[in-house]
Amino acid sequence: MVSLPTKRFERKSRGIVLATVVAAMLTLAGCAAAPSSTGPGEVGTVEERVRAHLDLAEGYLETGDINRAKRPLERAEQLAPRSWEAQSLRARIHSREGDFDLAERHFRQAIRFAGREPRVRNDFGVFLYERGRYEEAVEQLTQAVADPANPQRAIAYENLGLAQLRVGARTEARNAFNRAIMLRERMPVSLLELAELAFEDSDFPQATTYFDRFRGMSRQTPRSLWLGIRLARVFDNEDAEASYALQLRNLYPSSAEFLRYQESLRDG
Repeated sequence: MVSLPTKRFERKSRGIVLATVVAAMLTLAGCAAAPSSTGPGEVGTVEERVRAHLDLAEGYLETGDINRAKRPLERAEQLAPRSWEAQSLRARIHSREGDFDLAERHFRQAIRFAGREPRVRNDFGVFLYERGRYEEAVEQLTQAVADPANPQRAIAYENLGLAQLRVGARTEARNAFNRAIMLRERMPVSLLELAELAFEDSDFPQATTYFDRFRGMSRQTPRSLWLGIRLARVFDNEDAEASYALQLRNLYPSSAEFLRYQESLRDG
């Protein structure tokens, strides 16, 4: 199964550096008079503190430190019980821990709190896709791309295309991938999918165009190398075929694509 990059419902990667900075902000003592509703060492308005706690939790989650993400998330939930972002983050934590029923419950709560906010539809769409619930994922992602003000609209279109492929909607998927690259030039997943679709339709020049754009912005994957081999064969480019085959053998010898390449040699 192609994994949705939230991976492809993109968030700003915060990591340990941001987590450390926010932690320092939250533990500064004596820098300003804190209202009585603050926790120990906290400063700023409620909104600022909620944002800082959510950013800190997000930073820990991005680095895989789930346990440390929980404490600032709990504080954010205390300060803002109806925060859709906190509910969505809680859902993602449950999903990481394999508690999928709980995760879905929190996603649906986030949707109730979020109104028309498209980002929670992004998150829920990723979750449904990863559970193999592709038609439901398409429904959520369709709502995520409907808002032209969505700053993550390109990512949502890309994931919508991936989900549409899973339900056999090739034309709709192609349209979604094209919208993604119109909105944002550097969308390697969309470009590779468009190259594959063009190849399947025997539109080899178009497949080559998309493939070359993909190569210009992303490292090769087993899937892209196998596509490169097949395109090289179409155009009788033995040097390119040998180069892609060598990379596939050296970098991904256990991949399904390398096995397919070997089978193609036996089949002549």
